[in-house]
Amino acid sequence: MATIKPNELSKYLKNRVNDANKKTFKKWQTRAKKEIKVEMLEYISKGKSPVEGEGNYEKYSDSYKKQIRKSLSKKYGKKIRPVNLKLTGAMLKSLKSRATIKGISVWFSSKIAKYHNGDGRVRRALLPRDNERFNRPIRNKLADIYIKLFKL
Repeated sequence: MATIKPNELSKYLKNRVNDANKKTFKKWQTRAKKEIKVEMLEYISKGKSPVEGEGNYEKYSDSYKKQIRKSLSKKYGKKIRPVNLKLTGAMLKSLKSRATIKGISVWFSSKIAKYHNGDGRVRRALLPRDNERFNRPIRNKLADIYIKLFKL
């Protein structure tokens, strides 16, 4: 699970979080928890990690490519490129988000996501881990929502 706190979005916002109106903060949470999912899925569908510094996902292994060519392309319409981690869509549909006291939390309920995020042979980062964060465009998108709501 990854948590995004408004005060992590930019130095400008950090000083103003404590002065925020609770009602407006809740509006930000409502919009941000939807927008983060849209943004993350957009990156993943293009074969790019939503985690800062990760870039494009590593190519599929040769054995998996053979499996795609042999049966998965016919059964699911799976393609070798981009590496978008979509086979049936179940894992990507398991992306969840909720409002928390400090911001919003994002996670995948699928066990397959845990495999891709670091428990497998190849890490294809879906969520930031301990010392990581979402990439700048995603953080900026959330900051823009915050700025518009608070009219800072």
